Amino acid sequence: MDAAPLIAVTSSEMRSNPLRVTPEADPPRDEMVLGLRYLQALAGVGCLPVVVPPLEGDRIDAFLDRVDGVCLSGGPDLVPAAYGAEPHPRLGPTEPDLDRFELDLARAADRRGMPVLAICRGAQLLNVVRGGTLHQHLPDIVGTAITHRQLADGAELTHDVTLTRGGTLTRALGAGTLRVNSFHHQAVDRLGDGLRVVGRAPTTWSRPSRIPASASWSPCSGTPRRSCGARSRPRCSARSLRRAAPCAGRGSPGRRSDVRLRRSDRARPPLRSRRRRVGPRMSPDWSAWQASTAWGLGVEEEVMLLEAGTGRLAKVADDVLPRLERRMGDRVCSETHRGVVELVTTPHDTVGGAVGELVATRAEVEAALEPDGLVVAAAGTHPMVTWQETDVSPGGRHQLVLSTMAGLARREPTFALHVHVAVPDPDDAIRLMGRLRWRLPLLLALSANSPFWQGRDAGMASTRTPLFGAFPRTGLPPFLADYGEWIDTVDLLVRSEAIPDPTFLWWDLRPQPRFGTLELRIMDAQIRTQDTAALVALSQALARLELTEGVDPPTGPGAEQALLENRFLAARDGVDAELIDAAAECRRPVREMLAELLDAATPHAQDLGCAPELAEVASVASEPGAARQRRLAAADGGPAAVAGALAAQFT
Repeated sequence: MDAAPLIAVTSSEMRSNPLRVTPEADPPRDEMVLGLRYLQALAGVGCLPVVVPPLEGDRIDAFLDRVDGVCLSGGPDLVPAAYGAEPHPRLGPTEPDLDRFELDLARAADRRGMPVLAICRGAQLLNVVRGGTLHQHLPDIVGTAITHRQLADGAELTHDVTLTRGGTLTRALGAGTLRVNSFHHQAVDRLGDGLRVVGRAPTTWSRPSRIPASASWSPCSGTPRRSCGARSRPRCSARSLRRAAPCAGRGSPGRRSDVRLRRSDRARPPLRSRRRRVGPRMSPDWSAWQASTAWGLGVEEEVMLLEAGTGRLAKVADDVLPRLERRMGDRVCSETHRGVVELVTTPHDTVGGAVGELVATRAEVEAALEPDGLVVAAAGTHPMVTWQETDVSPGGRHQLVLSTMAGLARREPTFALHVHVAVPDPDDAIRLMGRLRWRLPLLLALSANSPFWQGRDAGMASTRTPLFGAFPRTGLPPFLADYGEWIDTVDLLVRSEAIPDPTFLWWDLRPQPRFGTLELRIMDAQIRTQDTAALVALSQALARLELTEGVDPPTGPGAEQALLENRFLAARDGVDAELIDAAAECRRPVREMLAELLDAATPHAQDLGCAPELAEVASVASEPGAARQRRLAAADGGPAAVAGALAAQFT
């Protein structure tokens, strides 16, 4: 008979009971307090719950070796220092000792990729572990129109929660809207790494992605990570999780309404990915293609934080991000290395709109960091930094990269420009990916902006390309027939626990189902936004050209080898490269091929409203970033002077 999964449950609070004055009173003692409903719910779906006492150090790992999952229970307010905040005047009672233990426990479980059910305070704690922050008093943010801290009994339901349409949580609970009780006055503010909102409470607040009744969830298919051949254990189905969560369903009498089930997409996944029915085939939930408007845009650029006086890389991202994110929300986020942040735009219809937002974000980041003696710059690499000077960021996703990439994660940081182009149909996205593969070397050559490495000229126009290529799952994407073949390719890696989710495929070009986009990732970050605008315009116009007028490129071993060679030549020589024309069986100058491409793409740019930005491609080709950096080094004293010059041009 299969053994029932053993689930660790944290206590809700610690109490010290003083000596009472009557002889019949209980003696003084310290107590752990936990509502019985947690244990009853878990036992009711076949689990063996065990309450875990506060532990320290290696004892936490030793304990987790013996259990199959963790339930983080509700309880008192979290100490604000845990997420870099000062106490609010309305902060409730806190349990600092309990906080320290549960934060350590959650981090340890997160590193292992263990199934975690996080409820109320537990969900807030998990969000903090993932690098997120909290609102300490909801009425300050959303007012009192919605009762989030009810005085009535738990059986009375006070407000609705709307779940994401078509999401797994919706299917598990059997409804798109739930009526819930509510007993909390705090909520998630900045969402932690790898978590996503799948439920919202009604509010007049202008930032619905932070709604306290939101949920972040992916069903565990049961067993924690174990080697093949380990003894089997019952799987935790979506239905059983629904029954186990004390306040997940309609009319739930418990006192915790803001249940969040942890999505482990940034940690090691379960053995089998949850699948959804699409016609006659089954597809995993992560493959659901988000609705999008054709040719819409999103831009991401990785930028470096520098000491203002020296130009040295400043490893302070995790120190300054809480403040930046309070001002800028999701427009700035962490990256693998502590000297890097990523600037992100919202979706836009036009290049001008996306780049205009990026210009404003750059200026806002500069202004926010100036009092700290920091400046910001963009290029494919920092001209001087060595691997010994790099630290990996503390977020859950980044630590997973460190644990799985070993020493590769401690290489010098690289900085890329990513452009998302919306494609409403996933099969069209795969068709476009196949056609754009042959255009990628041109985009790389034009964007090449990283000639220096470890204080010397590396002889490459884009040193970032081979540096980043040390990671697995990078480089050119495979040629695929359709979206189903892409799903099968990725799902094999996910189900076999090689990767947690598709975002751990770092190809030069990849589908992004959660945005409904094709993401171009081959380009170096640009010094100036005017150059970024030209590259974004070329990406958008080129995508439209290839999908509406293009033809399928040549395939076969010879053609594939030519494409790989072109990628190397573009990284080495930039716009001075001569690339292989597979059809003509000769090499041709990049500038000549680029001129032909611009002629074909210009009508599409005119229709898309980005013709002025596309016209600037010629200027980028005449003075590419790599050549500009080399000229700065020659004029100002070598690579050591380049970083400061890059910061001066960060506009």
